[in-house]
Amino acid sequence: GHSVAQGGPFTGVHIDTLHGRYSMLADKLASMRATFAALVNAESATPRLLAQARGKAAHYGCAVQHLASICPALTQAIHQAETAFCLPAPDLTEEASNSDFDWDQSLRISTRTRAALALLIRVTDQLGSAGQPMWPASPTIAFEDFTRGVDTDPSAPTIVALSHSSPAGWGWALRTRPNSVPTLLHGSWALAPALLGAAWMAQPVFEASGAPQDATQRQALAILLGFHAASRLCDLPAASLIIRTNSPASITALQHGSTADPALQDIAMLFQAACLELRTRRPALLAHASGTKGVAPELRTGPPGPDSSTPALRRILHNAATTSGNSFSLDVFASSSDRICARYFSAGIETDSEGCDALSQPNWAQSHCPTCDHTRPEFILLYPPFNLVKEAIQRARQEQAQGVAVVPYAPNAPWWHSLITASRPVWAKAASLRKLHCCPTYVGNQSNPSSGHFIAVIAFDFWAEASPRPPSCIHMHLPRPADTGRLLQDLSDMETLDALLASPHKDTR
Repeated sequence: GHSVAQGGPFTGVHIDTLHGRYSMLADKLASMRATFAALVNAESATPRLLAQARGKAAHYGCAVQHLASICPALTQAIHQAETAFCLPAPDLTEEASNSDFDWDQSLRISTRTRAALALLIRVTDQLGSAGQPMWPASPTIAFEDFTRGVDTDPSAPTIVALSHSSPAGWGWALRTRPNSVPTLLHGSWALAPALLGAAWMAQPVFEASGAPQDATQRQALAILLGFHAASRLCDLPAASLIIRTNSPASITALQHGSTADPALQDIAMLFQAACLELRTRRPALLAHASGTKGVAPELRTGPPGPDSSTPALRRILHNAATTSGNSFSLDVFASSSDRICARYFSAGIETDSEGCDALSQPNWAQSHCPTCDHTRPEFILLYPPFNLVKEAIQRARQEQAQGVAVVPYAPNAPWWHSLITASRPVWAKAASLRKLHCCPTYVGNQSNPSSGHFIAVIAFDFWAEASPRPPSCIHMHLPRPADTGRLLQDLSDMETLDALLASPHKDTR
């Protein structure tokens, strides 16, 4: 076959469909660099000249890594919106519709604008001829390969980092294998000014405690700080790094910049500069599976609100399981404030949790005891945020897990049949499903709201009948009885729960 590639003399981009790469033509690369260099050495410029530089960076962003994410800084300079306390710069649509804007007025090249232009030159010099893939690898697929132990590129082993932040500080959990003990990196926000130093371009927006005021800034800054800390511990240039966070907004800002928030834009540019300084591949940023965007507040993981009935339901399930001799061994989606057993997976980094982000943990169905070198089955409480129900059921099915699930009552959902089927073979003589009325806010993502608002409590067992269960380990907990009929009977007697869940404003703590 012949190479299928084309050069675009008018676009300035070479398109190589055989190898799947975009790259810049040499003359256009030189011309773009000259544009940036002329401005970085000037005392003043017009918005029109800054917009021309921005246009080149945005256009060639497909072929040169990091260019496009620096563009919002030039937009902020054009509209004199470079500090964190001024009005956000307009987006390009609003900018084009403003016929009164003076594109030929004289603007001083600020220190911040000069730093952004210098970064554009650095990106051009360091990465201008490297090109970029036309079809970049999906971080989701890369993460799934990691969790399955598939090593797709031995020359660049995958490292997965779970990034977390709070007003008290930031933390990273690093894994090089899906079942490895994570390496924890953490620090206070007191380290941020030392790292940012003079490179902090917009006005700082720290609270008196030292924490960034804005949660998205805090999450993005946690990624930046963790990235620097990890570089001192790992050989990042020789690795493929996947960073997971529960803040989609911080991912968007780090990948594309932020026109609306100058401080967030600065963090994004410092992140690009760190990649250049460390000469690493650009880390893949992936939305944390335990994110709570779109979930009703009463159903989010983490500390429940005072009007939430979720804690009451969790206590009832715990009591019913304990009474029947089927104590839960692992609370898969929980936090220190609402867990119902000693072992739990948390959304973020918590001192007492066994792991962060349930969907990234290696195994829900069984665990290994280092004392006696035996495995033992888990009996899990699967009470996921309702925007993660599909992924949670798929994972429980793949792991062949056993336990009790709390999910929206949604017979038309694609995951419903597999969950109901898993409940029938084991508890044929007992009601395997308990359908509970609840307030509509509890099932915001329910698949069939026209039929009413219900949640379902379902005992399930995805374990294959042909595979014997591993013996229970005496070092972990007492063996569980095989018959869970008593548990299901107790669950079927929860008549008071209907009224409990129907009264969201009642304090049930």
